[in-house]
Amino acid sequence: VIQAISSDHHPMAEDEKAVPFQASTPGVSTYDGFLPLLLTLAEGSAKNLRQVIAAVTCNPAKILNLKTGSLSLGMDANLNIINPNRQWTLSHETAVSKGLNNPHLSQSMTGQIDYTLFQGRIVFSRKPS
Repeated sequence: VIQAISSDHHPMAEDEKAVPFQASTPGVSTYDGFLPLLLTLAEGSAKNLRQVIAAVTCNPAKILNLKTGSLSLGMDANLNIINPNRQWTLSHETAVSKGLNNPHLSQSMTGQIDYTLFQGRIVFSRKPS
């Protein structure tokens, strides 16, 4: 049973990113596609969606003994506000990340983050398309 799913932000120099995918440093820029891939994983089941959300929020926090991953009173408001039904295509133009060495480029995606809050402050807001 999968208990936790994570993503890692690992910035690289521009010349490290400007190579063919096969020649790049191991890893992939998943910043823009992480949510759509999670929604695909949970597709068709509210129970699966709850399990996937827990796997990226409260479960890793519990495993690492962190006081985060919850919307409980007194906790930091760290969350994403999403549109789970938005259809879009991952491209150089639609990507927020500068890391474009991604096998999902040109792929149709469903679901997109509109806002990210960190400690109750908006740190990302998607510009209307």
